[in-house]
Amino acid sequence: MTQTLACSFVMGLAIGFLTTKFFKLVLVIGTSIIGSFGIVIAVAIFFPHYLDTPDLVAWCILAVVFSFVQYFGTAHGDSRYDRIEQPMNDEEFDDEDSYRS
Repeated sequence: MTQTLACSFVMGLAIGFLTTKFFKLVLVIGTSIIGSFGIVIAVAIFFPHYLDTPDLVAWCILAVVFSFVQYFGTAHGDSRYDRIEQPMNDEEFDDEDSYRS
């Protein structure tokens, strides 16, 4: 249980750092990895067994499949989130239409 907590903490820090650089891509991949890990752990809880190589393989396959589903199926194109190398300009922050009254 302690290893799971430590893994969650380290992954959270890593994904949080990378999210500041690559917003959309990291969110899609990060949520896919975390979600597939949750599914593998849930299966291990309902069908008690030690985590082994088949669980790791299932985790990797689910993470890849969920990443493709999120990126190509549910992630909508938005210029604010599709930037990898171009930082946002100050004019985009000052747009009055984006503020809520």
